[in-house]
Amino acid sequence: MQLGIDVGGSLTKVVLVDERDNQYFTFEPQQDEGLDQLLEQYPNTPICATGCGAPLLQAKYPDRVTITDELVSFCTGSRYYAGQLAWKQPYILTSLGTGTSIFLVSDEGSHRVTGTAVGGGTITGLASLLLGTRDFAQVVEMARRGDRRRVDLMVSDLYPDAQDSPVLSSLTAANFGNTAIAAATPPDLAAAILQLVMETVSLLSIQAAKTCGTEHILIAGSPTKNPLIKDGLVGVGRQLGHDFTILDHGPYFGAMGAILLCNQPQDRL
Repeated sequence: MQLGIDVGGSLTKVVLVDERDNQYFTFEPQQDEGLDQLLEQYPNTPICATGCGAPLLQAKYPDRVTITDELVSFCTGSRYYAGQLAWKQPYILTSLGTGTSIFLVSDEGSHRVTGTAVGGGTITGLASLLLGTRDFAQVVEMARRGDRRRVDLMVSDLYPDAQDSPVLSSLTAANFGNTAIAAATPPDLAAAILQLVMETVSLLSIQAAKTCGTEHILIAGSPTKNPLIKDGLVGVGRQLGHDFTILDHGPYFGAMGAILLCNQPQDRL
């Protein structure tokens, strides 16, 4: 039995591997007691930790914790779960977390291609300024009821002929560029915030795939657990001519990768 823990900037993701099945847990920053209670249930189980908060976890459990490289762990974990896909490497792996990193994963190893500071932290930060809340679930629920076209300047706003095209009418000319934005409601703003992040991540992922000569794009990270964001990313990708793959266990790539790295030589990053 082993525990893999990815202590990120926003969430802590845990994978418990035993002979029967893998178990998955997610803890928010205010749920430290819940994580401690879980670890106390398995006092003799080694912990493989990664992420920016891994050193703090090691300081708390010095005899149990082995730290692995965060980016290597995420890429290694992706290989474990991507094995169910009939893909041939290489593929683009997009890690959508507090920020976003984009990797090329191949038989020879993996390396970071590009990235952006736009990510889940952008959603909560802009929501705090514009909506008065940093609660991610609340922001997404507001976005579900909003219409981002009251906030964003659309291609169809500039070119009336585009209104007759379902594809062109859904394309953004400028995020937050609608001149009537003052009339937008909080749900409209929430929808626009999500769209800004999803479009940025999607465009960079597609550019990376074209640069690296692969058509396979795997997007993972805690925000993808939310159905609205998952479906939104897939929708943006299709508008831009690409099919994104989002796996259910994508948020746990880092935690699983930490376990694998504790048991084998590290991947090259």
